[in-house]
Amino acid sequence: MSTTNTRQVIPVADAFFNDGHYYVLTSSSLAGSGMSAEVLAERLQSEQPEEILDLARLGICLPVYFDGDCALDHAVVVIGDLTEQEESEWFARIQGQLNIPCGEFLLMGGGLEEDFETALPNAAAPDPHFVFFQKFKVPAGRYLVEIYAFLNSMSGAIIWEKWPDHEVLAAQWLASGERLPEWLFYFLRGEYYDAEKAGLQDYIIRLLPLDGPIDPPELVPDANWFGVFDVRRPVAFPRGISRAGLLDTERY
Repeated sequence: MSTTNTRQVIPVADAFFNDGHYYVLTSSSLAGSGMSAEVLAERLQSEQPEEILDLARLGICLPVYFDGDCALDHAVVVIGDLTEQEESEWFARIQGQLNIPCGEFLLMGGGLEEDFETALPNAAAPDPHFVFFQKFKVPAGRYLVEIYAFLNSMSGAIIWEKWPDHEVLAAQWLASGERLPEWLFYFLRGEYYDAEKAGLQDYIIRLLPLDGPIDPPELVPDANWFGVFDVRRPVAFPRGISRAGLLDTERY
């Protein structure tokens, strides 16, 4: 996908920390719904799937569950198009929609009433030692919001291990004759490699203006939040998205 001059790339702050499995993607105005923090928190705790699906259909929020802690703590928000490399290398994706009439996209860890009571009215976390939310300025409007997971992400590793033929694909990549990136060589051998320390990006949260509604993603049954990724089989092995290159906005 080609990039445009309007592309913005904004990292989640280094101080951001979510010691849990739950994130809420929303807006400071909760889509202009007039919903209170108490009511939204109650709906997010509902055991009725329709309660959660309605929040997504109305563009109020996209509550997302991950299999481990801190999944999006080092994510990067991209407003606009993906680069050709980003488009070619994503491994799994969740798509939803958000209505952001206030022009403030909100990423928040948690989802309890007290979390919203702190995050909604404040531009930044009041306690610098407890940064569990971050706001991003965007043009007011309705957005397609996507979470892209790359192979070196938590989601990518979990999906890979569950894939019935992942060993076949690994063998194909190893036999391709191309020089594998160091991180991927370790990954295919089932050995630990610190991709973050190596400067590779694990998740990208992308926002793009949306004309019409889209269907909500699939819910994780036990959590009753979204978290089932659409997975695709890569044609060629991924070399990894350089975080430094991604954040070098002069390229765009």
